Amino acid sequence: MSEDLFILRPKKTLKTAQMQIVPNAFARHPVTSPSVCGLAFDWEADHIARYLRAEDKRELEAIGLVEPLAAIKDCLRRSGVGSMVYRLPARVMPWEPVAMFGCAPVEGMPHLGRPWLIGTQRMGERGIHVLRFAERFLSAIQRHYPVLENYVYAENTGAIRFIKRLGFTVDSAEPWGPLEKPFCRFWRKRPVVENN
Repeated sequence: MSEDLFILRPKKTLKTAQMQIVPNAFARHPVTSPSVCGLAFDWEADHIARYLRAEDKRELEAIGLVEPLAAIKDCLRRSGVGSMVYRLPARVMPWEPVAMFGCAPVEGMPHLGRPWLIGTQRMGERGIHVLRFAERFLSAIQRHYPVLENYVYAENTGAIRFIKRLGFTVDSAEPWGPLEKPFCRFWRKRPVVENN
């Protein structure tokens, strides 16, 4: 029985080498507060776009994406079944999505994955829990992608702190994207295990 929160399986229906991330039914949440992490659905993208954090909205605008829902759905589509969502109990619905994350493959570069995370204002309430889920998610996905790399808006200091806590190296800001706004490349390599 696996101790991991997520397990990776090859998705056989795809011609390209892509992995399916599946929540491990036997895994236990490391904290006592009620929450659940599972595969992401389209309706959850609608909810996250509606209640998107201001800093995430500014980052999307800095890339030239003014429609958050289209951007989130594009991330979901690119990541396929490699997208996860962190949910909290809510008053209106059984579970309210507060953060969505995934990792998209890079065409022609099977060793490289593009991790992403986007959230609602409620993400700040459970930042440490989202961080723990993200750590486990990245450990699982990095079995398939030895290198993870993406860009973060240089003015999104909260996201940069979060990324660093996940063990990423964050480079200096440089003009990036169609609007040439300041973005920082962040990356992390799978640790090399030495056999003694």
